[in-house]
Amino acid sequence: MRKIPIHSRRRFMGTFSALAAAGAGLFSPAEAKAAKGRIKGVLSQIETDTLIRSTPKRTEGFSCRTEADGPVLINETIHKPVCRLNPTGRFIWRLCDGTKNPDDLSRIVSRYYNVDPHQAFVDCLCFLSALKAKGAICL
Repeated sequence: MRKIPIHSRRRFMGTFSALAAAGAGLFSPAEAKAAKGRIKGVLSQIETDTLIRSTPKRTEGFSCRTEADGPVLINETIHKPVCRLNPTGRFIWRLCDGTKNPDDLSRIVSRYYNVDPHQAFVDCLCFLSALKAKGAICL
């Protein structure tokens, strides 16, 4: 089976969303709202699937340094802090070297911090998603 690039799926979903919005006049507001929610769910699932199959790598221009309040993720390009990290976040950040997938990362976190493997996986995905949204990692 041929793998479809993510940008093609996004274009399809964008077109589908536009068509659904154009036809929204045929539906009640509640039906249109429900359809919009389903579309967002599909897009979210595509992003999650992409993240799960990825090997996150720190983006150049971002660094983590320790300040008085703890670790801070810095965007060196604009010389601004992006977010504060807890020790677990800093640990995961250091592991994002482009060789480990989220499952690998969560297993390492689970063993190191002695936490439930499933919870570690969910937490890693959420954290990686936030880092991706800030541009701090690339997939």
